[in-house]
Amino acid sequence: MRVQRDDGVVVYVNGSEVARDNMPAGTLTYATRSVGSIADEQEWLTLSIAPSALRPGTNVVAAEVHQQNSTSSDAGFHLTLRADGYFASPSAPAPRLVVTISDGGQVRISFPAANDLRYAVDASEDLVNWQPVTTNVVTGGTFQYSTGTGNPPARFYRARQVQ
Repeated sequence: MRVQRDDGVVVYVNGSEVARDNMPAGTLTYATRSVGSIADEQEWLTLSIAPSALRPGTNVVAAEVHQQNSTSSDAGFHLTLRADGYFASPSAPAPRLVVTISDGGQVRISFPAANDLRYAVDASEDLVNWQPVTTNVVTGGTFQYSTGTGNPPARFYRARQVQ
């Protein structure tokens, strides 16, 4: 993270303080003054933050800027945040599999899943030999599969994400 500040700054990510410069230690209020003035408020200050401060999805970055005195005629602030490293593609939520069997013998399998991901359902009578029964792309946030009606043989089902 890089900041320009006039005079002191405290930065928060997702509600937790991650950086502080030219500010006293301890609790701050809107009236807290910076420790001193900055000679060149256009100079970039580089600050590192722990990657664990960021979470998947949306993050909220907030900053408070404090002046050294109440008679200052200007205030300045600029922040850039850059992340380096490997970012895994969004993964599907952990399935909470719901299996229902109707009076007519229809088996219905459903679970919440991220849209546009592809899942396959396989069936097995012995947990060794698996046969694919369907492959569908998730829409509406739920994967769904139903067998035909009738009296199907006893089977095991598994769902797996596929490319």
